[in-house]
Amino acid sequence: MNDADFTLFDLDIPDSSAPVEKYISADQIQRLQAAFKEAGLTSTEGQKELVRTCVVRPVESLFDLRPSDLRPIFNRISERAWEKPKSIGGSAWDNRDEETWIDKL
Repeated sequence: MNDADFTLFDLDIPDSSAPVEKYISADQIQRLQAAFKEAGLTSTEGQKELVRTCVVRPVESLFDLRPSDLRPIFNRISERAWEKPKSIGGSAWDNRDEETWIDKL
């Protein structure tokens, strides 16, 4: 046996057969920006925070996103768009989300 037999266990050799995922296209970035705007998320910090909660790795800009990142981001945007705005005034009873048996009388 020689040293060439142990290359199977050498972890420093990059795996060239692993698929490399590309970054999203300019069209996908435009759709993402339109979704942010439609959901009322216009601040850059708010957009970064939303992306940070959906993507595990650090992302500095939308150009760093990959196609597999888009689905969770669009899902989170749509969840945000469907959230009911909380009322500032009133009591906890006035601001409840669901109906009670009293409301159904």
